[in-house]
Order: sequence, then C-alpha cells, then structure tokens
Amino acid sequence: MITRANWKYWVGLGLLFGLVIWAEISRPKPIDWTATYGENDKIPYGSKIVYDLLPQLFDKQSIRANFYSVYQDFEQERHEGENRIFIQSELDLSEVECDYLLSHAAEGGHIFIATEILPQILVDSLGVMPQYISLLSMDSLSLNFEEADRHAAQNYLFKRDIVTYELAIKDSTRQQRILSRTDRNTPTLVQIPYGAGSFLICSTPKVFTNYNMLFRDNADYIAKALSYLPVAAVCWESHYHGNKINQGLLDVVRQNPALRWAVNLAMIASLLFIVFKGKRTQRIIPMIEPLRNTTVEFVETVANLYFNKREHQRMAHKRILYFEEYLRQRYHISAEDFAKTDFLPMLSHKTNVPLEEVNELFGLINQTNKTKNITDNQLVILSQKIDSFWAKAA
Repeated sequence: MITRANWKYWVGLGLLFGLVIWAEISRPKPIDWTATYGENDKIPYGSKIVYDLLPQLFDKQSIRANFYSVYQDFEQERHEGENRIFIQSELDLSEVECDYLLSHAAEGGHIFIATEILPQILVDSLGVMPQYISLLSMDSLSLNFEEADRHAAQNYLFKRDIVTYELAIKDSTRQQRILSRTDRNTPTLVQIPYGAGSFLICSTPKVFTNYNMLFRDNADYIAKALSYLPVAAVCWESHYHGNKINQGLLDVVRQNPALRWAVNLAMIASLLFIVFKGKRTQRIIPMIEPLRNTTVEFVETVANLYFNKREHQRMAHKRILYFEEYLRQRYHISAEDFAKTDFLPMLSHKTNVPLEEVNELFGLINQTNKTKNITDNQLVILSQKIDSFWAKAA
C-alpha cells in the first residue's frame, strides 16, 4: 500500500519498470534468417524484391500470386501459355499436381522451379535431380551462364550457404540444355523441353531472395535466369510458401491416389453392405429369465418364525405333515396304508431303510402328535430322524 512514508520507493520501482520496458522496445530486433521465399517478406530469405521485379522482366505482363494448390488452380482455369514460378527449399507436390504441371508444359506452358528437393515424379519425367554439394573447405561459390549473351566477365559470387545443391543429369536422352554452372563446372540451371513448352530446373532457390538481390551484382544473375522464360503472364506460386487457402476435404481426397482408392473401396463396401444386409431381419428375442423357486427360502422363513416364537409343536406338526406327503408322492402310499398293521414293514421294504429305524421314527412321530408341548431337544431329534430317513431312502 502506498503511504507518505514509502511513496518514493513506489515511484522508483515504477521508473525502473518503465526503463526495462523502454530497453526492450528500443532493442534492435534480431534478423530472421528463415527461408520463406514469400512475395511480401522483406527478411533476407524472403522474395519481395524479386517479386516486385517481375513486371519489369516480363514487359508489364499479368503477374499474379497463386494461393491455391496447383490442383485447385488448374481446376478453376487452364491458364494456357502462362509462366509458373516455384521457388521453394523443398517442393512437395502430389502425383496429381505433377501431372497437371506436365500437361501444362506439354500444351505450351513454361515452368521455372528453383528447389533443392524435386518430387520424384518430376525427376523421373525430366531426367534431372538436385544433389548436395560438399563445401567443407570453401566459404563461397560462384555461378555463371553458359551462353555468350548472358555470360558475365566475372562470375557471380555467392556465400556457401546459398549454393548448396547442384543438378545431376539422370537421363541424357531428354536433351537437357545446361544454362548455368558453378565454378566446379557442375550445372545449377537446366532447361528441359517438354511437349510445346519446357521446364527450367534450378538447384539454388536461395539465390532468388532479397539478400542476393542486394549482394554485389547478383541481381543481374537473377534477372538473366528468369529471362529464359518467355514474355507472357506469370503465376508466382505462393501456396507452397505456407500462404495457403484451405482445401476442401474432397480436394485432398482427389489429389491423393491412395486416399482416393480407399474412399472408393469404402463406398463400394458400404453399398454392398446395404444391399445384402439391408433386408428385414428378425427382431432380437429378449431373454426372459425363469422364475426362481423360492420354496426353500419360504420354508426357512416360516421355520425361523416358529422357532423364534417357541412354537415347537406347530413346527413339528408341519414337518410331520410334509414328511407324510413326501411318502405319498414318492412311494404311492395312500392314507389308508398308514392304518394297516403291516405298514411299517412295507415302508421298510420300499425304502430299503432298516425296519428298526422305521419303527423308531414312527414311534417318535406318534409320541410327538400326542404331546402338546415339546422341547428344543425333542424337535431337533425328530428333525434328525426324518433327515436320516430321507438320506437312506432309495
């Protein structure tokens, strides 16, 4: 809290804080050496100066920056006879996009590609491929043109990290025309005729940046290299610098052959599933669990009720009735049989229970029926005798 006693400290702290902010704001920003090749980027490895030079090089022809992919751009319009310029460290094109470029060149278009990594489809079609130059013992490398009208009296000097790739001729039957070489006599700019047009392949994309436009007289090299393109409308490919217009899902699918096949197979499989599985099938029959037999639980509950109320006589009577009902159903003994004099020997014979045990059991039953009150012990003995009979009965 600010008081009269400490306000000076707070003022000093505020001044110190303001001084730190001023120092951060006034400190020079570090140079961004990222290779963007963007037509609006003023950093060393941007290409704003090169892009602004295009109207002069092509006699005020139409110059446009394309923010769509090659596939999207050609789907909208054919752009016949247009020059297309790609400047990129690594040119990542799909097979469909490469086919569009080859068709464009075959129809009379001219394509300038400055890159260190060329798509394999173009390598196979044009017979040239960029390859790395080992420059461990060199701090610079120079370039010059082959033709007399563009050959300079002194080579154009570039730093080591600018010229790091050269071109290897993979197929000499393509009639490649070498336009520029290093001081090691290796090509860096080659023209390959293709149909009615041509490809200009360059292995040094960093040459075409703001830094080299302002370094010595290298702007002259850049202008001469681009002058191999005819005077016509120019398309500067910005999509591959990261300045993209979002593609639709179908555009991505159509550009990728493998993905296109996967989608087609999925659609065919879905159609077959609808045809063969779309027929009406029987509704699933729910499983109904059978009712539980709760007789035992019921008996246990009633028995506990009688036992807790000390109604041993009633419990014994219920037990005897249940036992007699068991004999009637199991051994087909009628009520009249119980009164016969030979009942006990007959029961012993049917059940294979010794006659002595049968006599003992029924003697206990008769005694229980005549007694009004029985003890816990008598009830237990009666129950044990009945259980023993059931265990031995056949």
